[in-house]
Amino acid sequence: MVSWLGGASAPPNILQINSGLAALMATTVQPANDGPIGMAAGHISGSRQAFGRAVVAFATLGFGLVVLLQILNATNVVPRGWENWRP
Repeated sequence: MVSWLGGASAPPNILQINSGLAALMATTVQPANDGPIGMAAGHISGSRQAFGRAVVAFATLGFGLVVLLQILNATNVVPRGWENWRP
């Protein structure tokens, strides 16, 4: 004879499992709904926004350039490249 969880002689049916989950969910703590989180800094100047956008754009272009060089090196289009990333 097989003994299931809780010492029952038969496996639990789906209704028993669902009622157990419902009881568990009823006892969990729900997060408070404080509404959307506002911007803490208030107004950000246009020049600062432009600088941030430029930093992200240059970083993206740099990453794309490295990926392109690696692809060209792997396909032997460009004979120069890096075997590995060690100096």
